[in-house]
Amino acid sequence: SNTEVIAVSMDSKERAIKAKMEWSIKNLNIAFGLTEEKAREWNLYISKSIKDVEAEVFCEPGLFIIKEDGSLYLINTSNMPFARPDVSSFPAKLVFAEEKQYPVRGNI
Repeated sequence: SNTEVIAVSMDSKERAIKAKMEWSIKNLNIAFGLTEEKAREWNLYISKSIKDVEAEVFCEPGLFIIKEDGSLYLINTSNMPFARPDVSSFPAKLVFAEEKQYPVRGNI
């Protein structure tokens, strides 16, 4: 299946480029400049910095699987960075869900 992965943050362009270089991220599209208003529309948790290396205000992690028709298939948000899903296992899980035609849940 054709899948595109994009990481989005509230970071500035400069901060996003620096992170991509420092973290040796080569094959991941990085988007930046997400506004706090838009992050809240996606129901992301907003935090204030507790360390000098953090942005003053930023959104906590969220994972969204969006189908080709624009509908949401999977949503996983967290108020803590430690609760990020293990993305290394995600491709196999998505293939399984697609093969079984597993329906979107939690939508009533």
